[in-house]
Amino acid sequence: MRLHDIWAMEEMTGFSLKKEKLQKGMPLFEFNLTENRFSGHAGCNQINGGVSVVGNKIAFGDLVGTLMACPNMKIEKAVIEALNQKTVTYSIDKMKLTLVSGKTKMVFKKID
Repeated sequence: MRLHDIWAMEEMTGFSLKKEKLQKGMPLFEFNLTENRFSGHAGCNQINGGVSVVGNKIAFGDLVGTLMACPNMKIEKAVIEALNQKTVTYSIDKMKLTLVSGKTKMVFKKID
């Protein structure tokens, strides 16, 4: 299994994720390693930027995103804060992608 794919968030440290409480549903990330790009949304706002992958580390470049005001911004802010740490550790096991940034762990499932 490769990182180059589309992933939907299932879990995040400190949050009970419910797609009906998020404007666009569960946060969704797409990694395009051919172009070293990352895009998706954090539950409300679109985000994208450059990425570099070395070993089990993903280095995020400056993130660009839309600035819509959404009813529930807690998860959105936590996702952006985790990615703004610049480098996260990742692992893929049994169709699940785990990103770890400091004390924050995010688990995603591969989608078609």
